[in-house]
Amino acid sequence: MNELNNEKMHFDKLKAYGNAPGYRDISLTIEINQGDIKQEVTLKLSPKDSVFLMKHIVNVNRTAWDNGKGKPLDALEDEEIPEWLTPLFYR
Repeated sequence: MNELNNEKMHFDKLKAYGNAPGYRDISLTIEINQGDIKQEVTLKLSPKDSVFLMKHIVNVNRTAWDNGKGKPLDALEDEEIPEWLTPLFYR
């Protein structure tokens, strides 16, 4: 049986996510790969960790869109700023 080792693993795709209405903890099930080996992993985030992760994701996206070039360096040609990010530029 092939198993993952300590070498770098790569995020492949988001498989599922979950939350319970009224609560802030979340779970994310992702598929990771290491060469030919793929494995699903579920991350369970506490309210504190989910807020920390959300802030990081927002800051990364805000910085990428506000880089002086009009778009992130990795943006597709026809890609526009996401609606959820637009209000953050006009506070």
